[in-house]
Amino acid sequence: MCIRDRCYHVFLTPTGFGSVFLSIFSVVRPGDEIIVADPTYSPTRILTQDFLKEFNIKSVFYDPHNLKTLEKAITKKTKLIFVENPGSNTFDFQDLGKIVSIAKKNKIFSAIDNTWGTPYFLKPIKLGFDMSIVSATKYYSGHSDVMGGSLAVNKKVFKQVEKANKIT
Repeated sequence: MCIRDRCYHVFLTPTGFGSVFLSIFSVVRPGDEIIVADPTYSPTRILTQDFLKEFNIKSVFYDPHNLKTLEKAITKKTKLIFVENPGSNTFDFQDLGKIVSIAKKNKIFSAIDNTWGTPYFLKPIKLGFDMSIVSATKYYSGHSDVMGGSLAVNKKVFKQVEKANKIT
């Protein structure tokens, strides 16, 4: 699956949210900024909106219906665009190709929570995302029958995720 979908490596985590955490903490540091899709999973919102402030990491939320809000939020400190598609709260679909294009143009990492899209239907690494998250808790064996998560990555971000994974 990984080769066909153009991912370089898949990291397994104890929970789906562990994959969210790993993706963010692999690439952001104090003083950095991340841009997050507004209709994101509640724990992801709490992590990015509240918890990261304690580490001097700023989070800005964009409107998935207006990607100009995403483009306007980019600064020299922006290190990551974090997408959830479809969005957990609203099932909003976004123009993923445009988001990848914006990220690449600005040399910003991109991550997508692909839990609802599933790796069966949506191949984010193939689309150009650097990281793709899936919560195994949701689909791999029914809802909450198993715990786990996966973080598929491309070669560009592999070493950073590998380093962070060793301490999680």
